[in-house]
Amino acid sequence: MPAKDSVIVLDAEDRDITAKAKELNKKGWRFSDKKDGKIYYERYKDPLLAVDSSHLILFFFVAIFVSLLVIGLAVY
Repeated sequence: MPAKDSVIVLDAEDRDITAKAKELNKKGWRFSDKKDGKIYYERYKDPLLAVDSSHLILFFFVAIFVSLLVIGLAVY
């Protein structure tokens, strides 16, 4: 079950549902489900934003190590 602050529930009977849906899409919410006369939106999580800074640091050091290894082998 997603966290309570990551789900928005709209009533399907609402007159300005289209305007609310467009506004939610602009703010980063995506359609999730429609059941029992209610429309559910969940906060969209970009997979690229899930990359932690520790992953970037690790990638940086591995890239430097590999490039030094390649340069060392080329000079040898």
